[in-house]
Amino acid sequence: MFDYKSLPPEVLDKTLEDVENDIWPDPGEPWNLVVKCHALRKAPLCNFAVEDLRLMIGQKISLEYLMPMALDQLEADPWVSGNFYDGDLLVFVLKLGRETWSVHPDWKVRVDAIVDKAIELYLSSDPDETSYSFDDDVVRQLDHWKTGRSLGGSSWKRG
Repeated sequence: MFDYKSLPPEVLDKTLEDVENDIWPDPGEPWNLVVKCHALRKAPLCNFAVEDLRLMIGQKISLEYLMPMALDQLEADPWVSGNFYDGDLLVFVLKLGRETWSVHPDWKVRVDAIVDKAIELYLSSDPDETSYSFDDDVVRQLDHWKTGRSLGGSSWKRG
């Protein structure tokens, strides 16, 4: 279990339903994504895995609680992955949009530092020796975050 530092332990022991005082009705939908999101709202926050954070943040659910947890994970390892690819959590965080960063400038400061660390790891790694699989789409997202340019190719070269 990951040691989350951004939320107090008494919050981490609760579910999203508990901390938000909001119990969602039965989804009545057979779609896996809907069922999974509803189930995660009933799970203690301390039990959330990277994939759970990626999934919920991708749906913009309960960001007030889940983003600090995701940022803790990303500060420890910006290339941490859920079930898709190395860096998938970071990509989903980066895709949240300007409205998120304008409401939470403190999160943006943390994301800026995480992106810098991710780029440094990418640039300093030997492709033959790293345990990461650096996906071109992730690198383009990082470049887009840093430069504001379109999601074309990255301007960085690995050393």
